[in-house]
Amino acid sequence: MERLESNNERILKFDVESLKEIHECINKIFNEFRLPKDNKKAILLKPNLNNDMIALTGGTTDLRIIVAVVINLKKRGYNNITIGDGPNTGMYHEGIDVFERLRIKEIARKFDVKYIDLNKADYVEKEINGHKTRIARICYDSFFINLAKIKTHTEAKLSCCMKNFVGCNVGLNKRIIHWNLGENIVELNKILKPDLNIVDGLVAMEWDGPSKGTPKKLGLIIAGKNSFVVDHYVSRLVGINNVPYLDYAKKSGLLQEDNLKFDGNYYIKNP
Repeated sequence: MERLESNNERILKFDVESLKEIHECINKIFNEFRLPKDNKKAILLKPNLNNDMIALTGGTTDLRIIVAVVINLKKRGYNNITIGDGPNTGMYHEGIDVFERLRIKEIARKFDVKYIDLNKADYVEKEINGHKTRIARICYDSFFINLAKIKTHTEAKLSCCMKNFVGCNVGLNKRIIHWNLGENIVELNKILKPDLNIVDGLVAMEWDGPSKGTPKKLGLIIAGKNSFVVDHYVSRLVGINNVPYLDYAKKSGLLQEDNLKFDGNYYIKNP
């Protein structure tokens, strides 16, 4: 485990190979970052389930991490757990049940947890850059663990913690975010904050992400609370520079780059 402190923000980075190491690092993450005092508190796990591509393509959050998080939370006495995301609405037009295809439903049955399609969830109305959107209410009512995936993205350049929140918008409200993607990702992250980010860097995606790229094994799991700082760190780590939403965050004073002293040493190909 590598622990990094920058501007009072803590980031943990783990190099992992085996399933045992994945479970060990999730346990260490929960030892380092505070969980709810009340073990009856609702916990939302928000993976990246944008489409029906399995994790080894680099497209979606690895089931090994999702299961390790569920098992570790259960061992700590937390049983009110829900796995939720709002997949790309194009999946419905193709008749694809992403939760079934990616075996989220099977995980829910096996480990006695719930799952929710955020595209069809109860919502709260919020305003982003002068436009109203609908965000799944459960994202505000739960202890929110963001299970992001490291991917390239042809529009955003990088998809990680901050981009993963686009899936919290109900149904076609995602189009509002894509209208001015860089700025709107930042605005979305100003009104929706996770309690913890756990980043899946086991198999990332390079080149033409977020769905047509090439898998790239990194063997990493990264954790931190501040989505802005974690994404900045990941961008440096994998060598993706000039990420529009991070540039906008810096201009807005939400990311103080002068105080970030992280050095990158893993690289994937830019989109």
